[in-house]
Amino acid sequence: MRLLRTRCVALVLTALFGWTVPTSGQSTIPIDVRLSVPLVPVPASDGVHLLYEIHVVNFRGVAVELVALEIIGDNGRSLQRLEAEALSADIARPGASGEERPAIIGGGSFAVVMVELVVDAGEVPASLSHRFEVVLGDRTEATSFTTSPVRVQPADTVPVLSRPLVGDGWIAVNGLSNDSDHRRAIIPLDGSAAIAQRYAIDWVRFGTDGLLTSGDPTRNENWVGYGAEVLAVGSGVVVSTKDGIPQNTPLTGDMAVPITLETIGGNSVTIELDTGEFAFYGHLVPGSLRVEPGQRVSPGQVLGQVGNSGNSDGPHLHFHVTDGPSPLAAEGIPFVFDQFELLSVEEDIEQFLEGQPWTAPADRSATQRRREMPLAGAVVSFGSS
Repeated sequence: MRLLRTRCVALVLTALFGWTVPTSGQSTIPIDVRLSVPLVPVPASDGVHLLYEIHVVNFRGVAVELVALEIIGDNGRSLQRLEAEALSADIARPGASGEERPAIIGGGSFAVVMVELVVDAGEVPASLSHRFEVVLGDRTEATSFTTSPVRVQPADTVPVLSRPLVGDGWIAVNGLSNDSDHRRAIIPLDGSAAIAQRYAIDWVRFGTDGLLTSGDPTRNENWVGYGAEVLAVGSGVVVSTKDGIPQNTPLTGDMAVPITLETIGGNSVTIELDTGEFAFYGHLVPGSLRVEPGQRVSPGQVLGQVGNSGNSDGPHLHFHVTDGPSPLAAEGIPFVFDQFELLSVEEDIEQFLEGQPWTAPADRSATQRRREMPLAGAVVSFGSS
């Protein structure tokens, strides 16, 4: 009984004053570190990606500065080290002033470290540990601690999907990366904050001339991808649809309707796949939906057409996969396509939105990819119908 009482006192001291009773071999730095989602390896053309967040809570009454983060594999090898500007660029401070230095966490505050670790295929670690170097309060010297290892999930846990579209020249805008708008969109709904769009892709299409549009770009029908058929990526059941939302005028910033939780995805379809995940398709053409809730669908079945409804400034297909039926109040999970042809990976996507043409590679040999997720900027072919 006395042992239990002593432990309770220690926990109260931790909560009230931000310090703990020292235990041999353990850190007494008063911050709490938690990973937000399981560690799932995602194959891509440049290696295997692990995309996740570390939530860091400061239990002290004075500021703590994160000065370095080192990611360590199960063999003790350092896989990545971030410090100074590189670390600050990957720290989000939801609710904090934009003028604050992101690496400095005030007393009772928290930060989210956005992590993207890329390793070679065949070298995926079995677990990861995280070594933080921090400066406490007004001290000048850094101190460090290392978290307990966290298991990396097997690669075969990633759902394998069939193509969502048909044809050449589809570019993955806001695809697999650590700094896209989608990846950084932490949205609190119903008392829980999640990143539903962690792996979301906006698919826009080039024409045979390498341009996204033909003629006046402020007309939806002049965009090459407009009206393209959107396909079911697997067998499952339609759990929700939304239709009747009018389309926007491209590139003007003018929304046809106020953007709310009900309209943000535009005309849309959500499918519960037989494997348990939920596939979301957004910004479709009003009146183009060919399915309804409760209907069973098969891979390749037409769901609707690529449009420009909801929170969209040009015709494209927004596609992401989550662990729940809500397109925003759920965690985004990774996926791979069973096959596609990788034509190029473009770093500067803005140039194409400004009217510069994309040049297709002359040599299209050895570009077939299987069970991978396209990187942000990947231009792919999903094959003919």
